[in-house]
Amino acid sequence: MAKPARIMVVEDETIVAKDIQRILKRLGYETLPSVTRGDKAVENIDSLKPNLVLMDIRLKGEMDGVEAAEIIRTKYGIPVVYLTAYSDETTLHRAKITEPFGYVLKPFDIREIHTAVEIALYRYKLERSLKEKEESLRAVVDTAHEAIITVDFQGNIILWNPTAVTIFGYLSEDVIGKPFYSLIPKELRQKFRKEFATLMETGTSKYLGTTTEIVGFRKDGKLFYLEFSLALYKTRGETFCTAIMRDVTRRKEVEKALKESEDRYRVVSELTSDYAYSLEIGKNNDPSIEWVTEAFSTITGFSVQQINKKGGWLSIVLPEDRDIVAQQINDLLKGQQSAVEYRIVTKDDQIRWQRNYGRTFSNEDEKRITHIHGAVQDITEYLKT
Repeated sequence: MAKPARIMVVEDETIVAKDIQRILKRLGYETLPSVTRGDKAVENIDSLKPNLVLMDIRLKGEMDGVEAAEIIRTKYGIPVVYLTAYSDETTLHRAKITEPFGYVLKPFDIREIHTAVEIALYRYKLERSLKEKEESLRAVVDTAHEAIITVDFQGNIILWNPTAVTIFGYLSEDVIGKPFYSLIPKELRQKFRKEFATLMETGTSKYLGTTTEIVGFRKDGKLFYLEFSLALYKTRGETFCTAIMRDVTRRKEVEKALKESEDRYRVVSELTSDYAYSLEIGKNNDPSIEWVTEAFSTITGFSVQQINKKGGWLSIVLPEDRDIVAQQINDLLKGQQSAVEYRIVTKDDQIRWQRNYGRTFSNEDEKRITHIHGAVQDITEYLKT
C-alpha cells in the first residue's frame, strides 16, 4: 500500500493552519508541522521532506509566500499549491511566474482542498515521470556514437548531439535554428530541399526506413561520406524529422583501397602462370576448394564447379602422385609447412607439373584449423629446360 503524501502547511494564521491540517488528516494525508513564515518554510524543507506544500501567498516577515514558493520549486523541485484570499491581478501575476500546481481561494471547504491536492500530486507525478524519461533519452542522445539531428517542419535544426559536433565540426550554437541543408554540398541542396518538402507534406520518402549514403559538408569545407536513416514523429500537432548519421569515410576509403588491391591482384594473376587458392577444411578434415584465382582455369582448363563435381582437388592429380598431395595436407594439418611437386591432368589431357606451397589458418573460436591457403607454380616448362 502506498504511503500517504506528506503535506506541509505554510500559513501565518494559526487557527486557519490547524483547520487545514484537520481537513488533510481527515482526507488521509500525513500532515507535517505547520510553518508561519516563508524563510522558515525554506529552512525546513530538507528536514521535513514534504511531497507538497500548501502556501499562503501573504505571509508576515521579509519573505512572502510567492518568494518562498519560487525557492522551493527551483531549489528542491517540490510542488506548491497557493492558499490565498487575494485574487488581485498583481498578486496572481507574481504567483503565476512561480509555476504553482494550483490555487485554493479562502474561504475554502474540504472538497476544494481535496481536489487541489489530488490534482497537484497527480500532475507532479506525471511531470516527474516525463522529466525522467527526457533525461534518460537525453543521456542516450548525448552518448550515442552516431550523430543525431532533429529538424522542425521548416527544416531548421532543433537538436544537435555531441557526436554531430565531432562529425561536422559545428558547435550546437552554430547550427540550432538554421536549415539542415547547409550541411550538404551546394550542388545537392536543391534536391534535398525538394525531398524534405515532399516528406513533410506527404509523410513518405524513399529515405524512410532505409539506410542511405550521401556526401556531407564539414565546417572546414571538406566533403565526407555519410550513412543516414530518417524517422518522422508528431507531437503537439507538429511534425519533426530525426536523422541518425554515421561517418563512413574511413570505411569507404578501406573499400576503395581493397577494390584497387583486388584489381591489381586480378591483373597480376591473369598475367602469370601461377595461381593462389584457399581450401576449406571440414570438421572431419575433408578439404574442399573455397576459391582460386583465374590462372587456375587457364592452366587446368577446369572451373572450380567442375572440379568439385569431379570429386575435388585430387581428381585432377595423376593417380600415382595423389599420395604426395594427401601427405602435404596431413603435414599442414599437423602444423608442418611444406612445398611439394606433383603432376596434374588438364582438361585437354595434358600432363603438367605443379609446385604447391601451403600454409594453414586457425579459427580461435572453433579451436581448429579451418583453412589452407597456398600458391601453385606451373613448373612444366622449367623442368623441360
